[in-house]
Amino acid sequence: SKNKIKLVWEGRAENLVNLKLFKPVLDRLIERYNIELHIISDLSFPKLNGLNFSSIKLLKKIFGSLYQENTTQKKSYIFFHQWNKDFVSNILKSCDLAIVPLDVNNKFLFGKSMNKVILMWKNNLPTVSSNIDSYQKLSDEINHNFCCSNTNQWVETISKHIEDSECREMYARKINNFVTTNYSKERFVKQWDDIFSTVL
Repeated sequence: SKNKIKLVWEGRAENLVNLKLFKPVLDRLIERYNIELHIISDLSFPKLNGLNFSSIKLLKKIFGSLYQENTTQKKSYIFFHQWNKDFVSNILKSCDLAIVPLDVNNKFLFGKSMNKVILMWKNNLPTVSSNIDSYQKLSDEINHNFCCSNTNQWVETISKHIEDSECREMYARKINNFVTTNYSKERFVKQWDDIFSTVL
């Protein structure tokens, strides 16, 4: 129902480079919607030579004129928020859809756990991600396709969740049920109770 669609990416600054995979997707989404990408990360990250590399410089390199430091002078489609444990959840919950793009040709990234998507779900955020094994397993488990293998799939999947309210609401219900069933405080306590019961 909002005029503006807010996408969000959250993660370590070393992983910002994965956003280059999302740049062509964002270019096409901007043609269709009034859209913003909010990024939550650290302002710098260490390189091998012991020096720190600026996250802002990397974002400028990836997004070009889509990212503007002075938003009173020029329109910016990208907004950067410095990571803070007391602040991150508020930003996530103010957004509409989370993205988790990964370079699937990188074997290390292809083997990532499902934790990132689950973190977004625990903040009530429908999420669209690259198609890696752990994310596809979650997709199969809730019977909802949110994994993408190319630019066209990214654009189509995000567009569907923007335009189709039934699809969006169904996804929201599914992730709420999944988190409640598997990651609630009661579930966490029960896991410990079950462990203790095996040794008592």
